[in-house]
Amino acid sequence: ASVVPVAPSGDVTCDDVDLAGANVRSYVHYVSLNVGTMNDSAPTYGEMAAALGVMAAGAPQCVPDAVEEIGALTAAAQDAAAAFQPSTDPAAIAAQKEALTALKDAGAMAWTAMGKDPADWDTTLRFTE
Repeated sequence: ASVVPVAPSGDVTCDDVDLAGANVRSYVHYVSLNVGTMNDSAPTYGEMAAALGVMAAGAPQCVPDAVEEIGALTAAAQDAAAAFQPSTDPAAIAAQKEALTALKDAGAMAWTAMGKDPADWDTTLRFTE
């Protein structure tokens, strides 16, 4: 799986940035549920890429103090996608959990920089194994 931010096709409003951010957190939650299973999270990482593209496009005008943190969030999402593999192998599970924990931490930092309460990120990861 990969996360290459997709530039939105039209103008991005600040509401779009907020919605995309909420979606990113949901997508991180969804992929955490698949760790240790044979479920494919690649489509969810694709959705995450689109949402991160909206966040990156709107950040300069909507949350200029968070541009760097949104970039770090995108990099962490790329790392998590690279670590993803449908597998019940303990080493694969550990690698995915580590990458998703780093992604959660980057999300909390981005939310803080965006002036939002990062507390929701504390309950984002739900590993089923």
